[in-house]
Amino acid sequence: MKLLFTDFLFEFELESSRITVINEMRQYLQNITFPLQFSEVVEVLDVDITTVCNFSDSGYKCTCEDQYFWPCDKCKEYGSCDSIINNTCSCINNIPSDRQFCQAVSEITNNTACGQPTSGCMTRWFDFNPSGYNINGDYKQLGSLFVGEYYREICLNPITIEAQTIFVQPASYTYKVRLSCPKEWCLSE
Repeated sequence: MKLLFTDFLFEFELESSRITVINEMRQYLQNITFPLQFSEVVEVLDVDITTVCNFSDSGYKCTCEDQYFWPCDKCKEYGSCDSIINNTCSCINNIPSDRQFCQAVSEITNNTACGQPTSGCMTRWFDFNPSGYNINGDYKQLGSLFVGEYYREICLNPITIEAQTIFVQPASYTYKVRLSCPKEWCLSE
């Protein structure tokens, strides 16, 4: 008799008031080789940290880890700490009452609460490699470098900005970007 295999998705909530615990967990998970075999029938294929909530003077902020996002309804309901792009955000100003965690884009459904951008046009995808610059987390400088590199091909006041990582590298190494530009810009090009 052959056993049937079934995939299960388990979600665990880890509570800690110290960010060092989260950082230690990240480090630990980076050093594990998957899959982890616990028995002949149990193996762990992957473990991801999706959401980290911190408490500060202004209350909780819940931030999504790489490749995870809040759907637009959560961004609107709890207030986004960053920009809402493609009907998602990566930071909200409270812990959701339903205890929902950040989600992979492929898991986000029914996500039209933010509406669609005004009609315009999309630029081509631009490859960008920020690892070649010494910006030390200064994203304003990073934006200036991007504009400087592609000035003749982009609108300076985009409606939305889409970014995708290339291959499996984190966005801090290399990614591609395209802009949704206003109709007026599209007509002038």
